[in-house]
Amino acid sequence: PLRLDGPITVDVLTPYADQRHNPNNQKRVTHISVSLPHQVLDLGITYVDIPGFDDPTDRIWSATDDVIQRAHALVLVVDISVAADGGITLDKSTVEFLKRARKEQRPVFIVCNKADKLSTGDQETAQQIIQDELEEFGLWTMLPRQPFFLSAEEAVSAQERGVAPPARYEDFSEALWKSLWRTESIGLRRLYRVFGQLQTASEEVSALISSRQAQ
Repeated sequence: PLRLDGPITVDVLTPYADQRHNPNNQKRVTHISVSLPHQVLDLGITYVDIPGFDDPTDRIWSATDDVIQRAHALVLVVDISVAADGGITLDKSTVEFLKRARKEQRPVFIVCNKADKLSTGDQETAQQIIQDELEEFGLWTMLPRQPFFLSAEEAVSAQERGVAPPARYEDFSEALWKSLWRTESIGLRRLYRVFGQLQTASEEVSALISSRQAQ
């Protein structure tokens, strides 16, 4: 493993994550983890990218299985722009990934990226194709939400201009965090439960004090 501490920028990750700098994964990258400290969450947040999980080698699938088992939520990113050139289909590796996620009971959010390259009609057609294929394999009902049609480029551009991200991006973000919020092992939810217990105890104490004062 190669460990890099300190601020992580796009320039730091590009040599490993970008196809132009690592064609056909010549550097044999199995996954990239970026950990962010957080004042409330016990262990912070870790985003794990699995480049090329469609690689048939055991090395890639071993890393994929490890991430699926440890992750609180999974985001499957699909390049939807290809739908404009004759349709889209979910390959065997994608279906296998979803089946493994279902086995581990992990929520999966499908993000159709580069949706800005498609018309509204093409997006609706692509979504129906994805739904039909997932239903064929009995995987549609495992999704907590329907696929999100987004544009990472638009989201980054909004961030650089200091304006609010697109509404669809906000919708995806809210759905993801709501899913994490319901995960008992995440520190924020445990902290919320403790606050609730303290509030109940405080109300009971206040009621007892009021009762004593009345007596």
